[in-house]
Amino acid sequence: MGRPPDRINKLAFPKVWREIEAYHEKHWEVRLRPATNLIGYFLFPIGWHWTEFRPLAAADKTPYEQAARENSSQGLPLNRPLRQPALERWKTGRRYRKNAAKDYLEKLLVRDDLKHFSNSVRNPALRNRDVGPVTRSLNRSDFSNIRVTASTVGRLTSEQFDLAVDAKGLISLLIEATETRGAPSKHNLLEIERWCRNHLERNTGLLKEANNMRATLINSAWDWQGETYPEPAGPDQIRPIVDRLLIEYGCEE
Repeated sequence: MGRPPDRINKLAFPKVWREIEAYHEKHWEVRLRPATNLIGYFLFPIGWHWTEFRPLAAADKTPYEQAARENSSQGLPLNRPLRQPALERWKTGRRYRKNAAKDYLEKLLVRDDLKHFSNSVRNPALRNRDVGPVTRSLNRSDFSNIRVTASTVGRLTSEQFDLAVDAKGLISLLIEATETRGAPSKHNLLEIERWCRNHLERNTGLLKEANNMRATLINSAWDWQGETYPEPAGPDQIRPIVDRLLIEYGCEE
C-alpha cells in the first residue's frame, strides 16, 4: 500500500510486528478475536494481555501471541491479582482496553476502511425460532453490536452474521496510523510504562498508603530511574505515561 519502509520500526516491538506480518501473508482471512488482538496490541503494546477475549476455535489462536506477550511483560508478571484494590484496578483497565479495541474495529468497519467477509447465521440459543438463516443483507448498523469471541455482528440476537476480516489490510492500516514525527526518545518509555502498570495491577507496598497516587507514581518512577540508569527519565517524560494509565485504570484524582 505504499507505506514508508521504516514506518514499522516506529511501532513498539517491530520484530514482533514483522512476525505478525509474515504470518498473515498466508493467513489473511481471520476471525474477530485475532483481528481485535492486533488492534489491542497496537493501542496498548505494554498493557495488552492477549487473554482479553477467550478463543472458541483453533483459528482464534495465533503463533505470535507468546512472543508478543513476553515483550509486553518486560520481565514483569501479567497475572491477574488475587486481592483488592489491585484486582478492581486490573478489571477496570482490562475493560477499558477491550472497549477501546472493539471501538477501533467498529470504526474501521463502519467507515468501510477494512475489507470483511460475512455469512448469515442462526443463533442456536433461540430454539423456538425459525432455523433458517437471516435473509436480509449485512448493513453498517450491524457493526454496532460486535461479538468478538463468537466472531459475529448483528443488531438482534436472532439475526447475526459470521464475520471475518482481511488481516493484511488491517495490519497495513495500523502501520499507516503510526506516528512517525520526531526523534525517538533516548529513554525506554515502554519499560517505564510496564513498571507503573506493575504497581497499579499488583498489591505492592508503593500504593497502599498513597494519598496522592499520581504524585507517588511519578516520584517513585523517577527515583527508580535514577537508581537504575546514569541518564534517567525525568518527571516530564514520566508524567504523561502516569496520567494516561490513571484514566485507563479508573484512578483519576
